[in-house]
Amino acid sequence: MNIKVVATSTSCLDYYPKNKDIDLIRIKININNKEYIDGETLKAQEFYNILNKNPKLTPKTSQPSIGEIVHYFNKLANQGYKKVFVTTISQQLSGSFNAIVQAQKIVEKKIKIIPYDTNTVCFSEGYFALEAQRLFSQGASIENVIKHLDFLKKNNTIFFVVNSLTQLINNGRLNKIQSLLGRFFGVKTILQVNQNGQIVLINKYLTVEKILNSLINKIQNYTKGRKFTLHILFTGNPDLREQLRQILEKKFQLLNILAIPSTPAVGAHVGNNVVGVGIFLN
Repeated sequence: MNIKVVATSTSCLDYYPKNKDIDLIRIKININNKEYIDGETLKAQEFYNILNKNPKLTPKTSQPSIGEIVHYFNKLANQGYKKVFVTTISQQLSGSFNAIVQAQKIVEKKIKIIPYDTNTVCFSEGYFALEAQRLFSQGASIENVIKHLDFLKKNNTIFFVVNSLTQLINNGRLNKIQSLLGRFFGVKTILQVNQNGQIVLINKYLTVEKILNSLINKIQNYTKGRKFTLHILFTGNPDLREQLRQILEKKFQLLNILAIPSTPAVGAHVGNNVVGVGIFLN
């Protein structure tokens, strides 16, 4: 297979043990003027421990430089690769896709880069890369891989619950009108990553029990009797993760639900104590 599948570190594939072949272009995180490399010099558990001890911290993220991405692509070319298929986080949430496109133009005479915007984030984003890797390993063409990924793009979503919208508001990931609706103190909010790759506010409640029940209703309405797969995403609260897991197992008769922590580059924007589900319709 002379095509390399690459994802961005926001795909959370660092925390998926079966990933052996997909490289990650890593986001940078700045905490108190100290720079970390997402998933490399700063892992999820360490990051959320920092947030727990310093709840007023506002970590910042940044893309690798165009020069760094170009250097990486040239390295792949020197290893003999002719093509690189790169899945990225939604353009609505990050500049990763545009950075890949800019680097693509610089190296186009040396190696072919195929950027693909997944319109999502976290392990849902990672799933696109895993599916691309699976199909390419079976000999699928680029056109057929893109066709399959386009189907996934139209048939997946993320619902997630946050205790506070502060990080999303401060980092511009939520529009101003929705921000005003969610600023009430103590309100827990359900958000959705929609088909356009945007984060939108769905519901808000005062208690964990009510917000999780509403989350289950959203899943039921979205799946509408169709077969589906889902995974749990979370930031730094294993108790909340397990509470959701037990509810999902009971409501949907599911076993061995995959739970993948959100990488620090994502957690920097949503904060601690987040839990949710990524859903793919079959």
